[in-house]
Amino acid sequence: MSTDSVIPGRRSKLEVVPAIDIRGGQCVRLFQGDYGQETVYGDPVEMARKWEALGAPRLHVVDLDGAREKRPVNTELVLRICQAVRIPVEVSGGVRTMETARMWTDAGVARIQIGSAAVADPALVRACVEAFGERIVVSIDCRDGEVMTNGWLEGSGVDLLDLARAMAAAGVARVMVTDISRDGALAGPNLGLY
Repeated sequence: MSTDSVIPGRRSKLEVVPAIDIRGGQCVRLFQGDYGQETVYGDPVEMARKWEALGAPRLHVVDLDGAREKRPVNTELVLRICQAVRIPVEVSGGVRTMETARMWTDAGVARIQIGSAAVADPALVRACVEAFGERIVVSIDCRDGEVMTNGWLEGSGVDLLDLARAMAAAGVARVMVTDISRDGALAGPNLGLY
């Protein structure tokens, strides 16, 4: 579940985007971000084709290994997904440098999500927005309002709304928010938070 953030002066909308989380070369679902509680769904490329056939407007592809390693890990697999579907693909996980963002834009990825680096390196976000405009999305993953980083494994001490406001001030057009307590739990979205 993703939602565009409410940014002052801009209209916001709710957009449901299927996610393909990749770990160890497989499409998986983690329960509340716990790498020890994983359900495996198989080939990510086949899953992408399935979502497209079901009418998905775009795909959200997460390199879970990349999020933990702080660099892209499943690059070739993500590129295969992009080639296998006609709908836009957004990529998240391990985007910590301008070179990585440029690699994804050069590969034709529609949106590049920056998560942990938005907390650790706000200057990178500003540089990416300047270079790539609205293709940059900030992913804010939170637990009880605190932004979590590095594959949802570390608390940042940063408040969700404070980061969203700072990113809006930096020119970020779109923010994707994930409530980790609901992720993979099949309990529906946290509408109160959104």
